[in-house]
Amino acid sequence: MLLISLGKKPDDLKTRNYYANAPDLRYSGRRVDWDSWEVDIQTLSVNKTNKLGAGAFADVFRGEIRELDLPESTVTVKMLHKPETEQSRQAILKEIDIMKSIGYHIHLVSLIGCITNVQSSSPFFIMELCSKGSLLDLLHVGKSDGGMENNTQSERNSTMAPMELDTIGETKIVTDDNAPILSLKMLASFAWQISNGLNFLTSKGIIHCDVAARNVLVTREMVAKLGDFGLCQRKMDKIPIKWTAPEALERAEFSVKSDVWSYGILLHEIYSFGEVPYALIQPEDMLYHLQHGQRLAQQQDCPDEIYDLMQQCWQIEPELRPTFEEVRTKIGNVLGLLSDMYGYLSVNQAEYFTTSAVQLNDNRDTDESSAMHISP
Repeated sequence: MLLISLGKKPDDLKTRNYYANAPDLRYSGRRVDWDSWEVDIQTLSVNKTNKLGAGAFADVFRGEIRELDLPESTVTVKMLHKPETEQSRQAILKEIDIMKSIGYHIHLVSLIGCITNVQSSSPFFIMELCSKGSLLDLLHVGKSDGGMENNTQSERNSTMAPMELDTIGETKIVTDDNAPILSLKMLASFAWQISNGLNFLTSKGIIHCDVAARNVLVTREMVAKLGDFGLCQRKMDKIPIKWTAPEALERAEFSVKSDVWSYGILLHEIYSFGEVPYALIQPEDMLYHLQHGQRLAQQQDCPDEIYDLMQQCWQIEPELRPTFEEVRTKIGNVLGLLSDMYGYLSVNQAEYFTTSAVQLNDNRDTDESSAMHISP
């Protein structure tokens, strides 16, 4: 495969998605395959003393990338363990391909670029940095600070500050520095953002297969982004049993509806501040308990409307579970009920939270107004 650098460089996430689909490019009379996601290895530096995480076949480090017009030059870089194997190499290349097909969405951890065409180097998988770490860790910090217990009832129901729209139409929140970091409003906001990302994945025909708080990362601005698409390949050698739907445990039937089940477990993680689901049940006993109707109990700080949604997600029959579009709408309604301050947006609540996921291209490269972010 011949890779060339064209005159007009796709230098940001949104236009890179557009150029990734450039048809029938030719160079000196020959057709060439041009991958706009490939990054010059000379523009990337990796800080191997700053490991952010580790997986089954790769480590994740903090890095810096130059010459791309990005809001933040600091990135995360996934690199294979040494010595690498052909299996691990194919796994990371497959994950990169999945990320390319997904493209950019504000509530998904997005691909910034990759390096796969340097024969002397292992593949590099470059993603945006989410500096707050995983949602699970953030929830654990909230629990150690007392969760919602330190908030008065009025604070629980009215911790939402006025909204304002910035110059590109993205929702921002003007907050009081003394407001609780993890208010009920914030928890519901995380839930909505994740459902928005999953709804976008559904529109792409992609099943995540590992929806859990540990796989949601949070940015400095408290934007939640679903990541870790490795299990989209549906490898059966490793299944997150306590997050997995009964039909997937019993018959390996993964679908959007099994992701909906897992999302219900994630909701429980959010409102329990990161408790392990079904902590007292052994993994080998999970299927029996689920088939006999055992479900997670409602947490003290979980609104009735949210727990009702969890139960809908945990219907034993997949077709009875809601779609992610319906999930997103229901959580949007809860966000509207939690605080009178919600009225600061001059749009209808239901319309705002049922806006279709935006597929960005060169004509709509600033339209991210469907995102709901609450800053601490």
